Amino acid sequence: MPCHSLTSLNINNIYSNIPIVETKKILTDILKPELVNPQAKHEIFKWYDIITRQNYFTHNNDIISQYDRIAMGAPSSSLIAEIFLQHTEQKHLPHIKHKH
Repeated sequence: MPCHSLTSLNINNIYSNIPIVETKKILTDILKPELVNPQAKHEIFKWYDIITRQNYFTHNNDIISQYDRIAMGAPSSSLIAEIFLQHTEQKHLPHIKHKH
């Protein structure tokens, strides 16, 4: 009986579905004070706040600000999405009872 299984998740519109506030809480848990220099932690959160607040796009010649999700096409969005997805996988996949 194999001890590993392969799982594939298909996520539609991933960047527009990553919650900013929840991901910041996850990042806070990852950056434990005993493991990360306080100045580095401050800089990371400063970076996170800047890039998640400056989330603008245009639609029908209107400039729209999106406050609760990460930006499509921004280089930083893939890193933020990865943080959220790794946390989700570690939290939920071990508890799946029915495996295909």
